[in-house]
Amino acid sequence: MTGEITDDDYCLHELPKGQCANCKPPPRGVNKTGYRIRYGQVFHNDRNCDLLREGQRRYARRDREPSQPTPIHWVDAQALGLGQCLGCCAPQWPTGQDALLAKLTKLCWVNVEPP
Repeated sequence: MTGEITDDDYCLHELPKGQCANCKPPPRGVNKTGYRIRYGQVFHNDRNCDLLREGQRRYARRDREPSQPTPIHWVDAQALGLGQCLGCCAPQWPTGQDALLAKLTKLCWVNVEPP
């Protein structure tokens, strides 16, 4: 029968597939686990992100002790209303094996659209 709802239409949290924040993959360029600093407004893929470090320097210039990056899951970052870092969460940011290669070779990643 068509239109029949089956167990395959639901995730392990018993929500319709595609609606569960825990099961839905993060946007392109965003890792499932990343970093944030206390009072930070964005989610970072890289704990050594230049923009994250710049935020810490700004905080320190105000004579405040900057916090260290702490791990956070993308789902929790969404629940807190954190945005994505424009530097390390861009769609062209390498993830998985590509990220390891980028760290080893210090490549410059550029988003190139196929012809």
